[in-house]
Amino acid sequence: MRVVIRKNDSAKQVNLIGRLNPVIRGWANYHRHIVASPAFGKAEMVIWQSLWRWAKRRHPKKSAAWIVNRYWHRLGTRRYFAVMAGSKTRQGRAMVSYLIDPRKIPIERHIKVKSNANPFDPQWRGYFESRKKLKEAHDDR
Repeated sequence: MRVVIRKNDSAKQVNLIGRLNPVIRGWANYHRHIVASPAFGKAEMVIWQSLWRWAKRRHPKKSAAWIVNRYWHRLGTRRYFAVMAGSKTRQGRAMVSYLIDPRKIPIERHIKVKSNANPFDPQWRGYFESRKKLKEAHDDR
């Protein structure tokens, strides 16, 4: 993520968000099956620090308050690195392009298969069918 930010030091904010969101989403989806809450928090901190340096480099003579008001916008209860677009949605809300927070991506635990379970043994058929039903119910959410 740092490399993407450094390579786009003169890019517009909306373009930078467009380049970073797939990287963040892919990284978080890859790591969401393990105990990753501390890693997600650290990733969010590293992203924030890199974006802060990016913004300070673009506006070296501006104050910290000006930079925060320019690049970080309040969406709900916290501020996000976001662009408030001039157009509106069908519901009348302002269009917003914002950076994904890796901490908001849900962590899904992997359910281990019993060590002695054999999918080819008929006595375990019920066990594997119940696992399949749980997976389908989870995917329908």
